[in-house]
Amino acid sequence: MKKILFLATYNLGVRTGGGLATLAYYNALNCLYPNHVDLMMPNEYCNGKYGNAIKVPSRSIIKVISSGSIHRYKSQMNDYLSQYAEDYDLCVINGGIYAGDMIGIIHHFGIKVLVIHHNFEREYQMDNNTPFALWGLSPFLVNINEKRAYLQSDLNCFLTLEDKEQFEKIYGARYDSNFVIHVFEPETMQDSLIFNDKENCIAITGSLDTVQTIVGIEDFRNNYLNIFKDLCPDWKVLVAGRNPGKKIIQLKDSMPDTVDVIPNPVDMSELLKKVSIFLCPTNVGGGLKLRVMDGLRMGIPILVHKVSARGYDAFFDKPFFKIYYDQKSFREGLEALKDYCRTSCSNQEIYQTYMSEFGFEQGCIRIKSVIEKVLNR
Repeated sequence: MKKILFLATYNLGVRTGGGLATLAYYNALNCLYPNHVDLMMPNEYCNGKYGNAIKVPSRSIIKVISSGSIHRYKSQMNDYLSQYAEDYDLCVINGGIYAGDMIGIIHHFGIKVLVIHHNFEREYQMDNNTPFALWGLSPFLVNINEKRAYLQSDLNCFLTLEDKEQFEKIYGARYDSNFVIHVFEPETMQDSLIFNDKENCIAITGSLDTVQTIVGIEDFRNNYLNIFKDLCPDWKVLVAGRNPGKKIIQLKDSMPDTVDVIPNPVDMSELLKKVSIFLCPTNVGGGLKLRVMDGLRMGIPILVHKVSARGYDAFFDKPFFKIYYDQKSFREGLEALKDYCRTSCSNQEIYQTYMSEFGFEQGCIRIKSVIEKVLNR
C-alpha cells in the first residue's frame, strides 16, 4: 500500500483530552503500518519527536478573512498534495469541521478520506462557547463543514455510539460507512496497581478552565454537594487539574474543610493513588470524556453524570461504575460505591477490566479494522 497522511488538529505533546485521543490514533497507525504514516500538524506543535512533521503555518487575520476557511489547513493541504499526492492512498483527519472544506481537494487528488469525529461538533462547540460557533450564537459555521465531511467522507469514525446515532439522525443515514472506534491508551501499559493507603476522598479532575468542567462542578456544588456531605461527612472533595478558574478557587475558599483544589499537578497519578471514588460531574458537551479514563486507569470506582458516561457502555453493569442524572440516582450511586469500597474494591480488577476495552492493543485491532474497510472500498 501507499502511505497514510494523518492530519492532527491537536497537540500530541500535551496531556489534554483531544491530544491524548489523537496521539492514540497516531501511535496505532504507526504500529500497524510502520514507515507508512506521515504526520501533518500545526507548526507550533512540531517540537521534539514531532519535529519532522509536515508543518502547517499560522495565518494572519487578513488571511483568515480572505481565505473563506475557518481553519488554517485548507491551503496547506492543497499545496502539499499538489506535489506529493501520488505518495498516498488515504488521508485521516481529526474532526469534521476541519475535514469539511478540504475533502473535495483531497478527493480531487484521488485519495480516500477517513474522518474521526471527536464529538458531535455542534453540541460541543455550542456548549463550550467556542469561536467556531460564534461563542454560542450560531452553529452555522460548524454545521456546514461537519455535514459536508460526514456525507462526503469514505468512512466516518466516532468515539461513542451516541455521537454516531446523533450524526445519523441530524445529517442522514450512512450506516455502512459509520463505525465506533472509541478511545484507547496511546501506548502499551503494564499491570502494576496495588494501592492500600486509600483516604476518604472523592476526586474531580480535568482542565479546570474549560466551560464544560466549570459548569459540571457548579452543578455538583448546587445540586449534589449536600448529598455528598450527608452521606460522607468526614470525606474530602479533591479538585485537581490545569488552570483552575476563579469560580473553582472560590468553591475551595468557601468550604476549606470540605474542598481542596490542586492546580496544575505535576503527577496526577500520585494524587489519585489515595482517592477512594472518582467523580465526573461534566453534564454538557458531546464525545467521550477522557477524564473518566484517568479514574479507571488508576483502578478507582467511578461515579459519573450520564452525559459523561457516553462511550463507557462496557462498564454499565459493573459494580464499580455508577451513573447519575438526578439527586436520587446520585445518592444511590454514592451509597453503592461506598459499600463497594468497604467490602470488595480491587484496584487491579478495575484496571484489568478497563484495559480489556481501552488498552492500546485493543485499540489497534479497531483501527486496523476501519483502515482495511476504507482501503478495500
